[in-house]
Amino acid sequence: MPFYFEETQAQDHYRKKFEYIFIDEYQDTNILQEEIIAKVARNNNLFMVGDMKQSIYKFRLAEPEIFKRKYLSYGSAENEQSTKIDLNQNFRSKPLILSEINHIFENLMEDYDEDAMLYPGVSYDGPYHYVPEVKKWWTRLPSMMPMKSWPI
Repeated sequence: MPFYFEETQAQDHYRKKFEYIFIDEYQDTNILQEEIIAKVARNNNLFMVGDMKQSIYKFRLAEPEIFKRKYLSYGSAENEQSTKIDLNQNFRSKPLILSEINHIFENLMEDYDEDAMLYPGVSYDGPYHYVPEVKKWWTRLPSMMPMKSWPI
């Protein structure tokens, strides 16, 4: 940990400076970031959002286990000051898609329970199965760029 975060004066300065601390993609936090957060957050001003299913940054030293520990402790008797809110209603995907996603993650993840599952946020009365329209996007590319030279 950098020396300036060990100084109580610096910790107090940042605790007073930030009225609230909002952290998005918390599942991709690493231990250094977690230590900094712990040094500057108060017990009533930290809001974190994350989803274990979206953790993709282990190669950058992200530790999704940090998120998992907090997720399991929030809302429990162990952590009475904190609240866990599951944002598991999905407003973008049809129920069939959500069912398949849940099936995949039930088999991939430990602790994938009813709180972690995705549920339809609105009812959908349209067709569930349809043939998608295939558009050949590559036909709109300049003809001077041969397909073999595409940086794919």
